[in-house]
Amino acid sequence: MGHDQANADESVELAKEQVRLWLSIMRMHGTVSTELNRKLSAEVGISLAKFDTMSHLYRFPDGLSMSELSDALRVSNGNVSGLVNRLIREGFVFKEMSKTDRRSFQARLTDLGKATFEEALQTHRHVLSKLFSQTNPKALTATLQNLRSLNNNLVSDE
Repeated sequence: MGHDQANADESVELAKEQVRLWLSIMRMHGTVSTELNRKLSAEVGISLAKFDTMSHLYRFPDGLSMSELSDALRVSNGNVSGLVNRLIREGFVFKEMSKTDRRSFQARLTDLGKATFEEALQTHRHVLSKLFSQTNPKALTATLQNLRSLNNNLVSDE
């Protein structure tokens, strides 16, 4: 087997490993997000999407604009608007005009939203603790470091 054929074989194997990695990440994401969504809905009455939105607002008590929230959640402005409007109807969030830009609104958690998020956070932590309970802490740390490194080295067409 020539040098070019060996390189081609290595390239095919690398491509297969990249697909396996992606499928493994997606499988884990599916398992974890399904369980989180199920428990958050059953115990606190909110979806994982609402939890994620509330978590960003919790970290920024002065509020976030819709575009900041959209960027943080990596979803479209339309998706964020719908989610925020549902959270407003449930009494977890309120919107107010931005103090710095009168053309935009800031979303903030209400007191009920903060209390609900704090309760949901306990459920979130419990679910993750249970799901990862059979994972060696050193392996968990190494995996996290590897995933961060992979994430930092991703190349995009943008």
